[in-house]
Amino acid sequence: MRDFELAVARFAAAMDRTAVVTHDARLPDRHTDSLRQRDVWIEAKVCSHFPVSLHVSCKRYKRKLHQGDIDTFVGELVSSGAHKGVLYSYSGFGQSALKKAQAVGICCCRLFQNRPADIPMSLAFTTQYCCSSQFKLSVTPDLRGVPKLRTWGDILGLPLVPPAQGTALDALATLFRNAEQLALKANAAKPGFPPMFAADLHLPATDHYPELLITVYGGWRVFRSRQEFVLLNGSYSHSTGDFAGEVHSPWIDRQGTEPGPGWELLASPPQHPDAPVVAILYAGDIRAAMQTLIPRPIRVG
Repeated sequence: MRDFELAVARFAAAMDRTAVVTHDARLPDRHTDSLRQRDVWIEAKVCSHFPVSLHVSCKRYKRKLHQGDIDTFVGELVSSGAHKGVLYSYSGFGQSALKKAQAVGICCCRLFQNRPADIPMSLAFTTQYCCSSQFKLSVTPDLRGVPKLRTWGDILGLPLVPPAQGTALDALATLFRNAEQLALKANAAKPGFPPMFAADLHLPATDHYPELLITVYGGWRVFRSRQEFVLLNGSYSHSTGDFAGEVHSPWIDRQGTEPGPGWELLASPPQHPDAPVVAILYAGDIRAAMQTLIPRPIRVG
């Protein structure tokens, strides 16, 4: 219990350096003048001019607080003479407690110390997104009558026209990266997810195949943070819906194309995301990714 009280006191002191925050205060009861223990006592000034006092009670119960707990605290608040009462509950509040607290003007709060955000999902900051780029290839015209071009390995291994050097694979990997960066720059000043993109590679006709148009398309897989992996460091007020502190997104694996266990892949991205994209994951070694297509036959139609 003492550790919980100290954590609340330290948080309050950090939020307002001008306030005087006392843990385990001993103050006279306004009715009997006998000294009474108060978990946290705060002396502050509203608008840096009007003095106010706050009596903060910290309850580290395994259960949620109920209406009777609010009634008990109201008695403590009256005897303390504080202008405002604040209740911190480690395990949260029942609906009856919140309704009672609202009626009598008590502020109900929870302190989070690197804990999952098990608070109302209406809070947009508990949802975050990240994106991972992906690609696909297409080629025209129809190559069913071209025996030398049956697999993607046949296409990707085609030499570029001099003075260009390398193969179609080299050119497509470069085109993809350049188009990817342009898409990100175009979206930098806008909310939401990066746009789709595409780039074309033209290869002239030879004795063995017709003129080819190879298109690399770029898109994005969108991941949403799993609720249990979003960690909060701060204070949430059930009375006002405000959160003061830090929100930590799930850990992101930037070495691969999957962000990690703290994220879930969405079947389709939301039209109007309620949170910013926190990371962009690139397709890793795009050249190596394209090479995985080498044994696959070219689909027709």
